Amino acid sequence: MRLCDLLPDVCPGESLFIGGVNIFPQYVKEGDLFLVLPSRTSQAMEREKIDWALRGGARVIVKRKEIEIPVSRGILTIDVDDPRKTLSQIAARLTPGQPKTVVGITGTCGKTSVTSFLKQIWDQLGVKAGRFCSMGALDPDNKGLLLKAASREWGMTRIMHAYMQEIAKRGATHLAFELSSAILDKRRPDAVLFSAGIFTNLSFEHLNYHGTMERYFQAKSRLFKELLPEGSLAVLNAGDSYFQNLLELCEKRKLHIITFGTPGADVFLSSIQCSSSSSRIVLSVFGKMHTVVFPVPSAFQAENLLPALATSIGLGASVHDVLNAVTCLKSVPGRFEFVGETRHNASVYIDFAHKPAGLKAVLLEARRLLKPSQKVTVVFGCDGNADPQKRPLHGEIVQRLADRVVVTDDNPRTEDPQTIRNQIIKACPKAIDIARRDHAIFHAIKNLSPGDICIVVPQATHGENQERTKAFSLSERELIKEAIKRAN
Repeated sequence: MRLCDLLPDVCPGESLFIGGVNIFPQYVKEGDLFLVLPSRTSQAMEREKIDWALRGGARVIVKRKEIEIPVSRGILTIDVDDPRKTLSQIAARLTPGQPKTVVGITGTCGKTSVTSFLKQIWDQLGVKAGRFCSMGALDPDNKGLLLKAASREWGMTRIMHAYMQEIAKRGATHLAFELSSAILDKRRPDAVLFSAGIFTNLSFEHLNYHGTMERYFQAKSRLFKELLPEGSLAVLNAGDSYFQNLLELCEKRKLHIITFGTPGADVFLSSIQCSSSSSRIVLSVFGKMHTVVFPVPSAFQAENLLPALATSIGLGASVHDVLNAVTCLKSVPGRFEFVGETRHNASVYIDFAHKPAGLKAVLLEARRLLKPSQKVTVVFGCDGNADPQKRPLHGEIVQRLADRVVVTDDNPRTEDPQTIRNQIIKACPKAIDIARRDHAIFHAIKNLSPGDICIVVPQATHGENQERTKAFSLSERELIKEAIKRAN
């Protein structure tokens, strides 16, 4: 590919042929373009990477202006304001094409559920749609994962655009796109053409990366401040403490705003009655009341339904058709998911509640289902090398909302597992400390009484525990089923 095709705004008319594009200097080949991303530590690190890439045969170096390097004969050096944004633009040009309607979903809690409900509604409306979320990139024909999510910067950025190109070729016109704060902060979706954005909520999370809540909010708000074009749809949670900030920002940018969540919003939940298999909900939709059976027995999932419903209507679907679609929705795997029942009719669920707000929501949901004599047990831990401030918060929540608590190892990574557990237990003196997950789960299930509920919070890596960097696979569902079998 010619350089002018990759960077038309920076190098118009430059016909130099590029062999490949790379951000990892160890993989650079003769004739490649090497783009050096900003280092979080020092400029010296960026210079070292450039030297490495040049030894590998890089022909073009793309860097930020602040990084000065010696002029090399035969090497073209290009300065850009934001290398991460440039990376996103290059990825889009290497793999062009996307669905016509792309909805970005951001916030602390509920993103995965909202993307699931939104895609399911589109499916019921006969709209072919994709879904890009933390679990990976889903096939628009609902045949499983089309692409697995990548962890590396170039891999993730390129995979996003390759996925959009592929599903567009398959006829998908819509895409529900889950956007984490890190993805937004690193400019990975900056070359995506968004039609709408959803803001679910903002609470304590990822401060090990962002440092402060204000920086966390600024990363999330980029979707509305920079990526949504004027006149596009912004769906905002009116009950969140950051709502007013976002509302003013969206009004200033002349976005079309739909609110949800609290009474008086455009869309809100007026009442809910849950049975063992469904929820009968009364919804206020743009001033009119509607009663519908939502086939998910969960109050907090009914709340997660609201932005998906509001977005579908805001993009042109009729209220009647969307409400009919709601009656056919399915629960989201790993979100208050029923796994099994003991012979005493005690129920065991899993929920990926790794955030304080999510853990609080699932425990309140469990308490709502119980009779006065029945109890809630929770089995959980916290992962290592990430947000140590959350550990006492989790401890305080389970101390208050759970009757029995078993603290176990999650994914300690390079931290000492006992130290992590101690930080939780300090805020939750009622907790029992059992390091091994299989022992912890069995202990919790063995001690359930008739009608009790046990919540198991799976490991942060969704089934992979990297204790001391030695990975081994554990299936939480299989552990739970085996524990139920042994307890019976």
